[in-house]
Amino acid sequence: MNFRYYNSSNLVILILILIFLISPLSACIEKKISEYEDLNILYGYVGIFSTVTILTGVLLLIDRFLWRFSLFNWLIDVPNLNGRYEGELTSSFIDPSTNLPTVKKCVMEISQNASKICVHSYYGDIATNNQTSQGFSLSEEIVKNNNGIFEVFYIFSNTPNALINQLHHHLGTSNLKYFPDIKVLEGEYFNQRGLKGTIKVSFVQKETVGRFII
Repeated sequence: MNFRYYNSSNLVILILILIFLISPLSACIEKKISEYEDLNILYGYVGIFSTVTILTGVLLLIDRFLWRFSLFNWLIDVPNLNGRYEGELTSSFIDPSTNLPTVKKCVMEISQNASKICVHSYYGDIATNNQTSQGFSLSEEIVKNNNGIFEVFYIFSNTPNALINQLHHHLGTSNLKYFPDIKVLEGEYFNQRGLKGTIKVSFVQKETVGRFII
């Protein structure tokens, strides 16, 4: 767990308040436990009700679940991007059959908590709905611009299907803007094959399924 998306000043205040509230509770629990010899011996090894342990548990609860609620916007200022998105990728690669830029169906599944975001992408032929490649993010960052728009930057690794011999594993970067009112991610990508293009995907559902076709 890291705190890069947290408001640092508010985080310090929260920790101080939690320590103030938890310390008496922890002391009370420890006093009760000390009255029982067996529990006291076990607690000496585990210490699950210490102030530090309870504080860590509360912070983990916020980081994994509670950050999604508007109540915590004062502490964590990132949009909730969790879910499955579908749309299209347009590549600068010219399709020899049409002499036009290649267009692929793009499926993006995002898993996120308050301190980390992971992006898995699946690409396929629009006409046949057959998957042609898939990728996952290696390094990610969410940035809030001066105009209030959030952007997702990430480095990805992409692997083609084994039967597609003309493609090979490659790395690349993506930069996508997020529009919360319409739940759309839109932007550009570049890869080490010397290709670039655009991506536009729209939110479909909260559940992720880990594959191209539902």
